[in-house]
Amino acid sequence: IKLAEYAGKVVWLNFWSAGSPTSLKQLPHLQEMYRTFGDKGLVVLGFNSIDDEALARGALRRHSVTYPSILDQSEWATEVLMNKYRPPGAAANYIIDREGKIAACWRGYFEGDQRGAKALEKQGIK
Repeated sequence: IKLAEYAGKVVWLNFWSAGSPTSLKQLPHLQEMYRTFGDKGLVVLGFNSIDDEALARGALRRHSVTYPSILDQSEWATEVLMNKYRPPGAAANYIIDREGKIAACWRGYFEGDQRGAKALEKQGIK
């Protein structure tokens, strides 16, 4: 998966881990965003380079996640993660605008969290 494939769309990129309770709480929320706004130009992508693939796939299944999620523990994936995005930990979120620029980023998730919705609204996704 390459972000260039989504030029002209808004991308919500979420770095997650099956070992992070916050990440696991956020998966259903991201699924709902994907379901609600996918036809309005939003792409949701998960990225997990920490967990064993079977563990990560199990978490995705348990939370009925259907949006694409990159599961890659390779050195290349770790290098991309640490050198290009440098997330401050699991449950790190990036909103990438239609031009491919980071429009918003934050870490964490809590019930009723509106940071993502507000960032999407700024990108014209309501």
